[in-house]
Amino acid sequence: MPNIAIKRLFIIFIIYLLLLVSTFYVTYAYYRKEITSNIQLSTGDVGITMVMSFDEITVDFLSPYYDHERHVLLVNVSDPDAVNALSKLNIDVSITPTYASRIRIKWMESYIKERYYIDKAETLREAMAITVSRPGFHPFSNVMFGEGYQVIHHEDGYQYIDQIVSERESIQLKLADGGLMMYARSNDQFVETIYLEISLSIEVVQANRYQEVWKIDYNPFS
Repeated sequence: MPNIAIKRLFIIFIIYLLLLVSTFYVTYAYYRKEITSNIQLSTGDVGITMVMSFDEITVDFLSPYYDHERHVLLVNVSDPDAVNALSKLNIDVSITPTYASRIRIKWMESYIKERYYIDKAETLREAMAITVSRPGFHPFSNVMFGEGYQVIHHEDGYQYIDQIVSERESIQLKLADGGLMMYARSNDQFVETIYLEISLSIEVVQANRYQEVWKIDYNPFS
């Protein structure tokens, strides 16, 4: 095993609900792994645990709230009584590296309004946008993050964890802790439902190599 000072370790976690495709770069080795249910990973250098749920209902690979073709988490933003209501969403991640690490996250969302016309039995879909950023929420999002989630929002679209995670130290990230529901109309002609589709990536790299591995020429932490 190469010396830790010269070893390049790049971990990308692309979370497509509970189908997690993990790609590890350890020197020139390449591994691919698919995980279902609650996620507990260890590469020998970084340990990861992640739990995603709606209230007490943990979502697994067979959940109807996971789109297998497009690899996104499906969240209902207009019906507070829905099992997958945004107000019930929780995403918790724990990361424990065996060397000092930097972490960045890309949170990706799409809001879609579906309008079902009763007489025609026809459904139309329309993309929506959140135009306001609020404290305690992901940028231009209705999804709240949890207490202690300290990040730097950069123009490159990533959220950078504002600390170096020390060797064998665990960091807890509450990526989602409910959110604001939206109003959808219903009458004798049509019924509306608003959905949110979520995917995200988490990248963990050796702290003194982050610019090289992430291929950036700026310091997002300054």
